[in-house]
Amino acid sequence: MFSFFNVKLIIIEIVFFKSTFPIITLKKYEFNFNDSLTKLLISYKYICLHILSFLMKQVTYNKTLPITLFLLLFLSSCKNEFSSDNYVAYFGGEIINPANRFVLFCKNNQVIDSIPLKKDNTFFIKFDSLAPGLYSFKDEEYQYVYFDKNDSLMVQVNSKDFDESLNFCGRGDEKNNFLMEMYLRNEKDKNKMFDVFDYDFPKFNKTIEATYKKNETYYNEKKEEIKWNNEFDVYAKALLDFPLFTKKEIYPVIHEKRTGEDIVEKLPKNYYDYRKEIDYRNE
Repeated sequence: MFSFFNVKLIIIEIVFFKSTFPIITLKKYEFNFNDSLTKLLISYKYICLHILSFLMKQVTYNKTLPITLFLLLFLSSCKNEFSSDNYVAYFGGEIINPANRFVLFCKNNQVIDSIPLKKDNTFFIKFDSLAPGLYSFKDEEYQYVYFDKNDSLMVQVNSKDFDESLNFCGRGDEKNNFLMEMYLRNEKDKNKMFDVFDYDFPKFNKTIEATYKKNETYYNEKKEEIKWNNEFDVYAKALLDFPLFTKKEIYPVIHEKRTGEDIVEKLPKNYYDYRKEIDYRNE
């Protein structure tokens, strides 16, 4: 299997390397870079991210790529097969306007590693064994990142506009960009919610269910497109459901504080049924 396009900059560098690890996947096209080349690309102020981001837009919005910008090239894209006991993973990227000279990589609020920033504000680390699951990294703010087995993730973020500027690329990027998009949707919704708590129950319920349906449609589309596993779906479904559960939980309290009306007696008998869906043992 061969990929028939690449950018001139990467073509020049690729001739010096023969092995194919890790794999960076972009839609239906696969770029196979080895460890050394990955580090090299990061040292170029993460120019790979900008190029692939532009390329993704071309693939998404155009049926053909502009020939003037890209050279055609046969690239071997034999997939790297990982053994069942191989949990090697990679994490790297660039922090624009960093608040610190290191990035903290954490699991369950415990620091696993402190990754130093280079002079060009890039960082890179290889984990010899990283169990699949939800992690976080921190410069100015904390941000969650999900690693599946053998993922190779790169991130670019501006610490002065952390959430809006954050973008993932590499193996595992689609799941993490989904998590980021859901987070931004929930934050945008949260910022305009207070007036909604003034509504009577029928209007309140109609409003929050409409928002939920939009997010549920997006969730279902991405789940089908990315085909993520059940372990990741626990976090994806939580980002979908918990904002709705939270609104329902605090509605009677906030409504009474803002309007003076005790609405509890007017709620339907099944109002709190959502509590049955919560696994309180799952942290």
